[in-house]
Amino acid sequence: DVLPVTLSDAIARGLKQNLGIVLSEQAVRSAAGTRWQALSGLLPTAVVHLSQAREEINLEEYGFPVAPGQSPILGPFDVGAVHLTASTPVFDYAAIQRARAGGQAASAASHSFRDARDMVVFVTASLYLQAVTDASRIDAAQAQMKTAQLLYERAVDQRHAGVVAGIDVLRAQVQLQAQQQRVIFYENEFAKQKLALERAVGIPLGQKIDLTDRVPYAPLGSMTLEESLAQAYASREDLQSALALVQA
Repeated sequence: DVLPVTLSDAIARGLKQNLGIVLSEQAVRSAAGTRWQALSGLLPTAVVHLSQAREEINLEEYGFPVAPGQSPILGPFDVGAVHLTASTPVFDYAAIQRARAGGQAASAASHSFRDARDMVVFVTASLYLQAVTDASRIDAAQAQMKTAQLLYERAVDQRHAGVVAGIDVLRAQVQLQAQQQRVIFYENEFAKQKLALERAVGIPLGQKIDLTDRVPYAPLGSMTLEESLAQAYASREDLQSALALVQA
């Protein structure tokens, strides 16, 4: 069956199947673990020691009198002990700096993860819109082919009526064949774009898909160079990740 695919479906599949996002997510977890390791240098340390022994006591060794005929040995008996020690750093500048660096590294990993997601969304949406564009070109080329077909048929009729020369029929036929070639070319381009989209979002290549979204034309809003740079500095996740790594 033909699988209908919307733009949101394609983006969701891309975010789920992309290996780069999986690796970035694992990097975020690794950075979080490293941060907790760095924070452990600022936390109190407690050590519990358990011991147990089986002992005997010789009363004569400690100077206790023993009645004649009685054994000076007491036991055996079990002795258990629990020792608890705790320590906490008062001021450790190196540990503080390591904790700060771990926090910045975790922040950089989070920004890198969001940058990978943004890249997948950008690539998937671009491939989808390119395929939609090729589909629109097919419709336009088919309309032009139909027009060329009608012009060719009219030229044939006029040639039979003796109104036009044979060169006009040949010219109309060449124009019709050119439009047919354009339709074939755009159909092939559309098929290749769909294959690229399927590969990007993890759809099996043998699966037929139908792109259901048709994005209407909308003019872009005006933006100055300064506004573009300000927006890029504030929203580019790769830049935020690099800044966090510098701080780390």
